[in-house]
This record gives sequence, structure tokens and C-alpha cells, in this order.
Amino acid sequence: MQESSIIQYFTEKGVEQGIEQDKKQHAVEAILTVLEGRFQTDVAEKLKPFLGVIDDLERLDQFIVPLHAHQTLMSLRRPS
Repeated sequence: MQESSIIQYFTEKGVEQGIEQDKKQHAVEAILTVLEGRFQTDVAEKLKPFLGVIDDLERLDQFIVPLHAHQTLMSLRRPS
């Protein structure tokens, strides 16, 4: 019985990590889609590696709203 609960624990942890990774990937793809639509495809490609290393899903989500609000990349860099 003990072995079964250990296997179940690691299975649940693996599923949780998979879900988090999927959410992160979706957030990165959403950001890249907005960048490609609002700005230039090469901008999205240049930023892709930087977005990929951000592990905090909340931080990734915070990028999406400002992308919709700004007309240029330079205005994103300026504090509001």
C-alpha cells in the first residue's frame, strides 16, 4: 500500500507540473501572437528566448495587457 501512495503522489505532482508548463507555454504563445500582430514578426522572434525563461506565470500574464495598450515598442519601455 505504501508504494501505491508514493506512486500516486509523484503522478499527481507530474500532472500539476505539466499543467503549469502548459499554462506557461500558452501565455508565451499569447504574448508572441500579440507582438506579431501589433508590431513585427522579427520582434516576437527576438523576444521569444527571453519569454521562455520566465517561470512565473503571473509575471507572463502581466505582459499581455500593456501590449494591447501601447502603439509602439518604445512606449512599452517608458514608465506610465
